[in-house]
Amino acid sequence: MSFFNSIMILSTILLFSFYGNSIFGTRNRHIINFQSPDFFPVSFARDPTAKRFIVSSSRRPSLISVSDSGIVTTLVSDRSLPAGSFFPNVMVDPIRQRIIATVHSRSNPSNSALATYQLHSPHRRLFLASLHEPDASVSAPGAAGVAIDFFGSAVITNSASNFIWNVGLEGRHSIFSSCEVYTDHHKPHGPCGLNGIVYNSKGHFLVIQSNTGKLFKVDDENGVAKEIELNINLTEIRAIDIKNDGVVLLMSKYKLYFLNSEDGWNKAKVFDEVRLDAKRSPISVTVGGEVVYVLYGHVEEGMIGNSHRNHFSIVGIGPKAQRDFTWIVYMLIGYGSVYFLKWSSNAQ
Repeated sequence: MSFFNSIMILSTILLFSFYGNSIFGTRNRHIINFQSPDFFPVSFARDPTAKRFIVSSSRRPSLISVSDSGIVTTLVSDRSLPAGSFFPNVMVDPIRQRIIATVHSRSNPSNSALATYQLHSPHRRLFLASLHEPDASVSAPGAAGVAIDFFGSAVITNSASNFIWNVGLEGRHSIFSSCEVYTDHHKPHGPCGLNGIVYNSKGHFLVIQSNTGKLFKVDDENGVAKEIELNINLTEIRAIDIKNDGVVLLMSKYKLYFLNSEDGWNKAKVFDEVRLDAKRSPISVTVGGEVVYVLYGHVEEGMIGNSHRNHFSIVGIGPKAQRDFTWIVYMLIGYGSVYFLKWSSNAQ
């Protein structure tokens, strides 16, 4: 191999090393490992006031904070809740300094509830709103996902009977949305219906239905729901969140999907996806700034009775690198220089 050919190969390798992420549009990842015996986390939310995560357990009614360095602090251990209770979904309300969590009891599934706690110490419980659902089961909580509207009222999805509650700031509740479109389907995959929910500041909620893979747009004033037309079929969606730029995140056991819409969420398009590690049971997704975080809770392992796991993780997925094609210019300049030198050498 000639000296000039060696130079060309070396320059190509170096260019791909420096610009590889831009060429292929990869996303940077970082891992936050944390330890909490027998915790098996099921949901989490980013607390922007303290640069930490609020994490709930699938085993007990407990909330912990996990710092960006993996330091764990117990915030709530609510022993006043019924036996077998846990928090299926948790969110942070930084404006009103609250932690909001849905409550589900395995020993008595019909006794669902919404609990709110102080965001900062001493994390006192503010209220507990009982949400009775006779059709709830262990795998289909009466109170599943939760979001808050512009005025601070909580909206809670009922995954057993497929409707949505509203709980005001003082704990009074009513049915907010009960539409035929939620049950207008055939052969759902499993009992868990309406699940994760997020509020879009454009004046509506976005709600996932886990057992059909459907995504609904719900008017924040009258509760009228409409199915959003997607460009691909989705199945077994576990979680949802929304970024500040309006991009919606849907998470299944195997993939994290990125969606956008150009018509106010009447239609939506999956424009990117990230493969997840299904063996570690990804269970929840949340957003912190430009970073998307996935919680690996090993919940399925915990459901079969394994109580010996202490280690869990949160994986941060950064923004996709922009495809910067200036590398082509540098490569052409490099090749041109090499060929010029080779031509000059041969001409002498």
